Amino acid sequence: MNRVDTGFTAMNRKNALAQLALQQDIPANAHVILRLLGCFDNGVPDNGKLAGVIIRDPVLSWKILRLASLCNPAPDDTRGCVHQAAALIGSEMVYQLAARESLNAMLPRRTVVGDDQADDFWRHSLRCAFISELIASEVGFHEPADAYLAGLLHEIGKWILLFHFPGHYQAAFKAGRSIRSALSCEEEMQRFGIDHAALGARLLEHVPLLLPIADAVRFHHFPTHRIMSAFPLVKITHIAGRLGTNENAPSAETLAAVQTVFAFDEALVDEIVTAATVRLEDLMQSFGVPQTRGEAPRPVSGPADDIRWRLNTKTQHLFLGSGLGRSLLQTFDQREILRLTRQHVQMLCGIDAIRFFLYDQSKDVLTGYDLGDGRADGGWRHLEIPVDLADCLPAAALRTGKPLDSFSDPPSSQPAVIDEQLIRRIGAEGMACIPMRAVCEKKIGCILMGIDRQQAAMLKKRLPLVQSLAGLTADALVHAGSEPSSSTGRLEPVADIQLHIRKAVHEINTPLSIVKNYLRALENKAAEHDGFQRDIRAIDAEINRIGRLLQALAGGNDPPRGPEDRIDPNALLSHLAELVRKNLPPDKDIQFHLALDSTLTAMKTRGDPLKQVILNLINNAVEALPTGGNVYLKSRLIPRNAHETEKMQIIVQDDGPGLPATMKDRLFKPSVTTKKGHQGLGLSIASELMKQLNGTISCESRKDAGTWFFIELPAGRASWP
Repeated sequence: MNRVDTGFTAMNRKNALAQLALQQDIPANAHVILRLLGCFDNGVPDNGKLAGVIIRDPVLSWKILRLASLCNPAPDDTRGCVHQAAALIGSEMVYQLAARESLNAMLPRRTVVGDDQADDFWRHSLRCAFISELIASEVGFHEPADAYLAGLLHEIGKWILLFHFPGHYQAAFKAGRSIRSALSCEEEMQRFGIDHAALGARLLEHVPLLLPIADAVRFHHFPTHRIMSAFPLVKITHIAGRLGTNENAPSAETLAAVQTVFAFDEALVDEIVTAATVRLEDLMQSFGVPQTRGEAPRPVSGPADDIRWRLNTKTQHLFLGSGLGRSLLQTFDQREILRLTRQHVQMLCGIDAIRFFLYDQSKDVLTGYDLGDGRADGGWRHLEIPVDLADCLPAAALRTGKPLDSFSDPPSSQPAVIDEQLIRRIGAEGMACIPMRAVCEKKIGCILMGIDRQQAAMLKKRLPLVQSLAGLTADALVHAGSEPSSSTGRLEPVADIQLHIRKAVHEINTPLSIVKNYLRALENKAAEHDGFQRDIRAIDAEINRIGRLLQALAGGNDPPRGPEDRIDPNALLSHLAELVRKNLPPDKDIQFHLALDSTLTAMKTRGDPLKQVILNLINNAVEALPTGGNVYLKSRLIPRNAHETEKMQIIVQDDGPGLPATMKDRLFKPSVTTKKGHQGLGLSIASELMKQLNGTISCESRKDAGTWFFIELPAGRASWP
């Protein structure tokens, strides 16, 4: 973004405040971003764990609260508001926020802030938060969590000014002044027409949850005698700010202020400050910043010790490994896909006004879509835009497949009246139009955003990600089994496409999980330099399997058959059991028991499908034991008799709660599952694969006794028909 490094005095103050207060490119602390992303390394964490990390950074706390306010503009109360916000938006959206912040931290920016200054601001915010919380507990304030948050956020306005007007702070930093002392409130007023306290309060006022805290931030720099008549939270934040400014002993003036406001003696003040310092140093240690008061920063010994290097590496892995649209491709409801897309765009760009138009091929028009989330619709669902309409931005964007906006791409003549109407309806200075086209170039629709000039400049920086997200949205709508209706402009199910795509994606997930597990194992072995060749061969095999599945997906065929191999069933069971066992979370107490028939010999069959079936069953057994238990893997040879040839049988058993009786007859049909967040495709795929191998799969289950799955294959040879 091109920032103009001048003050507010010659600008409209209200507009300037709104522009700065809603900026989304203010970076969070790199240590906290890295910790938040790490929460997702071993699966989806609970919301309490996520909130416990978010609450350690002022910028992340504000952003998640603002996002939650967009989902629920009228919350009931502010109690535990960061935890409340994390629960409201869910872990998937927190993950997307962390992903965006990791990218944001890596973007080049014109600033004078280095990592030392950023960490200094972070430490100061946390120190004041801890002091605020301790004071609140001492005086019996009803919500210590609000006091903590007020202390955490009280200087966020200074962080915003610093990143928007870096030139004003450069001389102060060269003179050795810290962020919090770089410019006084009086100097800020002279240069910007506003001080950081008022700006921070205006920022917080955009989040209904934070209205009581906004006042505490607004008045925290007022003289002590003026805040004596204020509500308690203002007094607490004022004193915490004074005590937290200097890490040495409080000055006589500060001690006098504390005595005036709360009648604390010097011993109690020292107790509070010491307790806050201990909490801060413990927290810094937990984040890998083992710097105690008065110490010089520790030297960086190598790239792995550098937080920027580690965050950059994590960011690359994040976007190569999962991408922004992970949740979109796991969703099969059209309205939910578009709702998630809106939330992603809001997080990526800080743009609130977002609408969707879907393409009706039969009429060659774009039709407005209502998300049905209770927001004022304003008649959007009745709007139709002819795609061949000249100089109309949404139509042109869909025709050309290029993103357009009313500031950078004005029409050659007068703007179309319909564009002016859309801009007025969306309530913005201008608009941007992002086409949604599937990978097959099918036209799906258009994302319409209400923007101002500053947002237009920022959108250009994020355009590649927004375009990728629009493409993922289009693909998700197609994968959900949809195509334009012939009469309504809405998307209707196409069951065969949906089931084909869902099955292929399900099959892809398993080898990807194996690749991830082996990469983690390789990382752990890095210091030992052994076992690399075996694990690398396993990775290579799984990547090859992914390639075959993707080739089938692109060609619209069933998964390819692959070559026949000589498979030792006992070795395969042992290998898969060890693979699953060594990648279990540390707190998951599951024991594996193998009872293998030594008379079984290698058999000629297709290894990929057999491995897929067994691994699916083992994973199901593990998931049936959330608190721990036992998984039994057995093999045996069933001798030939008068009616059947010799068979090999594999049994996968768990001692979990068993399956509901109502599921047993439908167990191997698509979309049957007991697991939340799963599509219910694994067993239906396993059943199909066993038929293709000339084998069978069956199940027995007893309540509170466990579940048994039985695989049977011809012992001599199993082949595809």
